Amino acid sequence: MQVRQHFAIHAGLWAVCLAAAPWVYGAQDKIVLKRARSQETIKGEIREETLERFKMVEPGGTPMPDFAGNQIADIQWDIQDFEYMRAMAEYEKGNFAAAATSFKVCFDNVNIRKAASAYLGYMSGDSYRRASKPKEAEAILDKVIEEYPKSWYAPRAIDCLIDVCVTSGNIQKVRALVTEIRKLGGKYPAKAILYEGRMLLLTKNYDEAMAKFNEAVRGSSDAEIQGQARMLIAQCQVFKKDYAGAKQTAEQVLTTEAPDSVFAAAHLVIGNALHQQAMEKKGEEAQELFLDAVLEYLRVWTLYPGDERQEGEALYKAGESFMYLGRLPGRSRDRRRSAEMFAQVRSKFPGSYWAKQAEKAMAGGK
Repeated sequence: MQVRQHFAIHAGLWAVCLAAAPWVYGAQDKIVLKRARSQETIKGEIREETLERFKMVEPGGTPMPDFAGNQIADIQWDIQDFEYMRAMAEYEKGNFAAAATSFKVCFDNVNIRKAASAYLGYMSGDSYRRASKPKEAEAILDKVIEEYPKSWYAPRAIDCLIDVCVTSGNIQKVRALVTEIRKLGGKYPAKAILYEGRMLLLTKNYDEAMAKFNEAVRGSSDAEIQGQARMLIAQCQVFKKDYAGAKQTAEQVLTTEAPDSVFAAAHLVIGNALHQQAMEKKGEEAQELFLDAVLEYLRVWTLYPGDERQEGEALYKAGESFMYLGRLPGRSRDRRRSAEMFAQVRSKFPGSYWAKQAEKAMAGGK
């Protein structure tokens, strides 16, 4: 009897603590701030998030100074909800279809903090994209962009939706999304110009594309946008078979203090120039060029991982290089390396353009 009473008292106290916990402790979200040479993590509960500012409170409810959206490199949400925990677990295991469903349940749940809604919608849409479910991805990403146009996640949702539309061939919708990007202001009009240039690349209008990328360089002071635009100019040079010019443009960027994403793009372009040269050669000359290209692709995903488009392309092109190497005398083992690279693209970046290309190559489509 005494044991039961003791247990009941502690159970009652525990219930009181649980009920009080949200008020006493609040959510412990984390935002990662950009610094000149490092990053700083700030803890607190996010009450409002937009491109312009983040409003946060300390655990006791005391307001914290606002942070500008462009100061923030990453956000880690503290969402104490079973469905959310399930979604994150499935996402981390690569079970994207299951993750998408659970994120959507959270997105539709009125009891979860409204401040996190755009994030949950974006994660659901991105998971649907990775699960190769473009219709579902489009539907929820459209909703995020419509309902939270000023969210910190709106540009990411647009970016993700553009990937979905490009992969499915819905170029008309891409043009409409580029218009939405322009409305965001700040650095985004220059990003819109980059997308316009990329669409011209798809139609092989290389001179017009280069003009757009040069416009982006002139119209932006953002180091990353300028660097990416220059690397897209170099990629146009590759398509135009100006391999020396492409390598020179990329190597010049490698001597600057550009962001890692730009260095990754530079190595990717150099790899592409070498790869295309190899395609035009035979025998030992082709072999050496393919091997040099693979080294450049390796640098992308070993030294500068994190950008899905660049890393996915580098892995795929490395696999393609090994595939062609495997056709040369005495290099049959490279066919296995090629298959391994294609398998990595499929597992690391499911639902992406390069994953679809890898599937075609593995099915004998190349």
